[in-house]
Amino acid sequence: MTVYTSYYRGEIRGEAISISLYPPKNWKGKHLPLFAPTPELLKWWKSSAQDTEAELEYERQFLLVLQERQQLIELWVQKRQQTSAILPLLI
Repeated sequence: MTVYTSYYRGEIRGEAISISLYPPKNWKGKHLPLFAPTPELLKWWKSSAQDTEAELEYERQFLLVLQERQQLIELWVQKRQQTSAILPLLI
């Protein structure tokens, strides 16, 4: 499975899925908050100094969030891989 990254105004390749906590109001693609920071972490970041120290702390906290969601993430990946394997057979 190939994953591309972009920003909301960039060129979109493949299926567009927002992984930000709050996608833009005009977003028409899918939204997958499973990979987004928690509202509390995002609020903390916005109120921080946003310097190197805060960036390291944000990264540390975000990795903890992702670790807590690890089983859900693995299930999502498995489902995507199964769907991707089936689609070429249907075409």
